[in-house]
Formats: sequence, C-alpha cells, structure tokens
Amino acid sequence: MKRWFLYAIIPFAIATTVVVGSRFIRVSSTETPSATKQVARCAVCHQKQTEAFLTTPHANTLRSANDTEARSRFAGEVVRVGELSTEFRYTDRDGRLLLSGQRLNTELPVDWFFGSGRHAQTPVSVKLNKHGETESLEHHVTWYANHGLDLTIDHPQSAGIRTGDAGNGHRPDAAIRCFGCHTTELPLHGKRIDFEGVLPGVLCSKCHPGADKHARSMELGNTTSRINKWSELTPKLSVAKCAECHRMPFQVSADELSPMNPGLTRFASVGLLMTRCFNDQETRRDQNDQPMRFDCMTCHDPHRPTAPTPESVNQICRSCHQQRTKDQSDCPKQPLQSNCTECHMPKVKLDSPIHFTDHWIRVRR
Repeated sequence: MKRWFLYAIIPFAIATTVVVGSRFIRVSSTETPSATKQVARCAVCHQKQTEAFLTTPHANTLRSANDTEARSRFAGEVVRVGELSTEFRYTDRDGRLLLSGQRLNTELPVDWFFGSGRHAQTPVSVKLNKHGETESLEHHVTWYANHGLDLTIDHPQSAGIRTGDAGNGHRPDAAIRCFGCHTTELPLHGKRIDFEGVLPGVLCSKCHPGADKHARSMELGNTTSRINKWSELTPKLSVAKCAECHRMPFQVSADELSPMNPGLTRFASVGLLMTRCFNDQETRRDQNDQPMRFDCMTCHDPHRPTAPTPESVNQICRSCHQQRTKDQSDCPKQPLQSNCTECHMPKVKLDSPIHFTDHWIRVRR
C-alpha cells in the first residue's frame, strides 16, 4: 500500500450516534453577498474562471438555515427512516425550520444544510456545550435529489429508536473539521466557532491561499504579484490538496482500503491515489514526448458547475491509452472507441438513494 505522509490533511469527521440531552441553539450566518464579493474581486482579472463559479457544488456546499431552496425541501415533510420506520417531521414556523419526531422530547432548530443539493443535502443543528465549545448534530434525515427524504448515508438502520435520538453527534474537534471543509473562512475562539464571521462554501481563497493578498496587490498596481497555480504542483500534491477534505489512503484502515469496498467510492481521492493510472502516469508520454499529467483536474474543472460526461472522460482515457496499431489498443477486451467508464469507473450504489463514481480505476468485479 502506498502512503502519502508529506501533506497536511484535515481528517474527516467520524460520526457517532448520541442522545440529544441539551438544548440546541440557533445561530446566524454570513450570507451569499460575502461570497459574491470575494468572487467578484477575482473576476476582475479571472473572468473565465469565475463567470459561473458561484453555481458550482463547491461554492454551495454549505447553506444557512435561511436558504429558501434548502428549507423548501424539508418544510412540511414527514418521513419514516430505518428498520423500525421511525418518524421525523420538519415544520417551518416563525422563520425557523424545526425538527420533531415520535421519540424526540423537544423541537430542534435547523441551523445549516450540508451539501450543495446537486446530489443531497443534510440538515445540521449546532449548540454550545458546557465549556462554551461548538458541537453539532447531523440529522438522521437527508434530502436526495433523485429520491427525496430518507435515512442519511452511513447512519445506523436503528436511527431514532431511542428517546431523544435525532442524529449523529459531533464533538467540538469533529464539528470544527466538518465546518472547516465546507467553509472558506471559519473564525474560532478556542473551540467555539464564530458563526457571525463564517464564509460558507469553498470559494477562491480556500483553494488559492493568499488570494486576498494577491487581489489587494493587484488593486494597488503591483502587476508582478502572482498567485500559486495548481498546474504548477506535482500531480501528487495536487490530489493531496483535494484530499484535505476528500481523504487520503492513510486515513482509512487497512481493512477498508480495498478496491472492493463500496464505501470508498465516497472518497474519490483515495481510489485515485491507489490506481495504476495515477501511479504509472510518468511512464506515459504525450505526442511531444512529455509525461502525461493525471490528477483530479484532468477530468474535473473546479470552476465550472457541470460534471464531466462519460464521453469526455472516455476521450481523456484514449489520449493516454492510444491505439497502437489499426487493429490493436491498450484494452484487450474492447475497441478503443468503447465506453471506458462503464467498466473501469462505474457508478456504485451504497446503502442510500445515491450513487458514487468509483475512482479506483480498474475492472470492477
């Protein structure tokens, strides 16, 4: 197993089911105008990269409880989840979205929605513990774009059967990590999140550290100022930066790190770093006899809202796996013009109404 130890990684929060015993409080958030302002500032020089960026999933991966679109997906809905069909209800009352249920002894206000809504969206409530530290509760109910409301992925089938059990709880360190991956700015006072200063979503300066300083320099006429480009990183460093939130191989156990583990499909960077296509890329040469580059952005444009189509990915596969002769290609089973992704990067369904693309490129059996 190859292990990449050289990068600073933000570990993914691991949820645990808890009984809700204390009152969850409602907090305010910074709304879209702050995001618009940051992107508009970059757009002065980088129009192509920013013209549709605010509609990308990354830019919308965290929404406040005031987001009307997200609220509409839950308000007035009743859903039964888990093996015992535990009932949960969402009510929009006095400008607040509230969760109640057959075994809940109080109503919980929704404070945030995690997820852009392209695939799914999960309500989260936050509170301060007795030490004044931020904790969060990831609800057992998630909205799925192609399905509606159902059990949140990776939550137990026994969800909600105990009195007061409304979701999976995150203690302060885990809550901070979760919000850290879904925000651009996350001001902290010790282990208390200052939600008044939070900048939701993954915006320009999240992926381009120093972007604000660069923008100020350019505004002052310092045209020699430049920002670090991801294209100047090695493929390993490039993927590792994405993996700060999408996980690295060493962040899963040896038992989990298996090409046949369907759960790994949630973490694309883990599979990609383990595949021969990634690790053998320097043995492949382009038409100018230069090493082929292969990282996340080979297929995904982080500045555009559209996902790559199977055919666009197939073309990328063919650019490396070129036909050697008129009658021979690198694939011994199919002609070069066949659908590469159907066999080598299939969509895998987990125990929820959602599919994930398997990025551990191989023939999945």
